[in-house]
Amino acid sequence: MSPKPVCLLERSATSIEIMCHPERSTEGTQSKDLLFAMWAAILFFIMATYTHAQTAPSGEQFETGQKETAHGTRDYKIRMLPLSSFPGLPSTIVSGLNEQHCLIPQTFEARRPENVIHGEFEKRGSSDWAMLCSHDGSTKLLVFFSGAFDKPTTLAEWKDTDRMSSEKPSDDLGSAWGINTIPPDGMAHTPSVHRHGPFDHDGIEDDYLEHSSIVHYYRNGNWLALEGNN
Repeated sequence: MSPKPVCLLERSATSIEIMCHPERSTEGTQSKDLLFAMWAAILFFIMATYTHAQTAPSGEQFETGQKETAHGTRDYKIRMLPLSSFPGLPSTIVSGLNEQHCLIPQTFEARRPENVIHGEFEKRGSSDWAMLCSHDGSTKLLVFFSGAFDKPTTLAEWKDTDRMSSEKPSDDLGSAWGINTIPPDGMAHTPSVHRHGPFDHDGIEDDYLEHSSIVHYYRNGNWLALEGNN
């Protein structure tokens, strides 16, 4: 009876392949193959983990410290992203904010880059931007109207530690300040906002997560601050 072919894991500089060799004996090879397969699996896991780490946003930073709360002292960790994490931003805005060393704070709920939004904030048909910009321990809500990207308006400003929360009491505190674009129909269906309508362009939902929200709406040359959902 001819010997059964022996299949081995063979490694090259760029790959790991399974090769079958009918001329080889099975004696003494099975334990070696099993050991090599185990090490190959471990190596694959390490490389996959390393690759994932390498894809983290370049320039990502963390602001850390401790904060006194009603329940005692708690650690906090605020994740900050650089402007390069938002490739859609116009270069004029990026240039100006880079001079201020602006970073974009991410809420403790964030699963993707957030707190940079686009919409029709000045009027219907305009192309405007808003964002949270953190620098030197405080964050501003900035709005950039189309055609005046070098002259942003500041709608609100808080210390980075003023608005904080966490998913679980055992977690470190994180930022609880988030902004979103709210369209006209969204404002029309918000109970405390709809009475200030009609609305024909977007507003900015300024949300203190798990606490309260404000809707900023631009009308007749002024910004209205309308109480949102609490």
